[in-house]
Amino acid sequence: MKSPRTHLASSIVTLATTALVALGACAPSPSPNDGGADTGATTDASDAQSPSGTAYTIRFAGMVGTQAFSCGQTYPMMGMGSSSTWTPKDFRFYIHDVRLVTADGEVPLTIDTVGAFQGENVALLDFEDRSGACAEGSPETNSEVRARAATTVTAAIRGIKFKLGVPFMLNHREPSSSPAPLNLSALWWTWNAGYKFLKIDGNTAGLPMGFNIHVGSTGCTGNNTGAVNPCTAPNVSEISLDNFDPATNRIVADLAALVSMSNLETNAGGAPGCMSGGTDPECGPIFSALALPFGSNPAGTQRFFRVEAGR
Repeated sequence: MKSPRTHLASSIVTLATTALVALGACAPSPSPNDGGADTGATTDASDAQSPSGTAYTIRFAGMVGTQAFSCGQTYPMMGMGSSSTWTPKDFRFYIHDVRLVTADGEVPLTIDTVGAFQGENVALLDFEDRSGACAEGSPETNSEVRARAATTVTAAIRGIKFKLGVPFMLNHREPSSSPAPLNLSALWWTWNAGYKFLKIDGNTAGLPMGFNIHVGSTGCTGNNTGAVNPCTAPNVSEISLDNFDPATNRIVADLAALVSMSNLETNAGGAPGCMSGGTDPECGPIFSALALPFGSNPAGTQRFFRVEAGR
């Protein structure tokens, strides 16, 4: 027979256990996205490891006019006069400094570090899949940017801004010592020149060896034992798009619009296509389409990116 003291202790333990079980049954289940709600995006298990903040998925699409970009296709009616047929070989570009434009002003987004396409607040959009003539890339593609606002955005979202390129402080180092997505030698020139911000390669009948579009910084001096001086032509394009809401819109990168004022059948000087040379005649129309100054020509209105409905 238990003593009164033993019986009292046993009762206290039983009551405490019952209370804990009841509390556990009533406690809310953890959110599948503890890092913050993604506005319209589908969450997955990796979201639980994301940093805090309001999450957004910015969706992109690689297009050639009204057609989806594909490495296994050829595209007629390309370039000035729509006289060329383009066989694509590559289609990739870096972006950073992403901002939502709201009724109250700009809201900066921090790009999540995730997978092979995002890191150090830089994202790589990659539409080639190493099929067809696309031999330099990889089978994996990427058409979205996952990013976060530090606080909840309450004002209406009216647009988006971002920079096409790599930040100066990250641009001038070797890919062998850089984390993804800055670890790709195919998107890198030399140490002081930095990365190819935009790499679009393709062939036409007149230029079977390629009309290549490689946009990056030029006029950079320095060596791999010291700092690089500011480049005379940074060639980082500021993109501003109105009427964009990440919940309902996507950003189209249109190859046909980019080359609409270019003759894809001839090379008038410099490297074949545009390799960002300051005197390369093929770079003038390309830089104009990217809202970049070229020579004595000021930056115009970009026509490479546009906003479309759809996710």
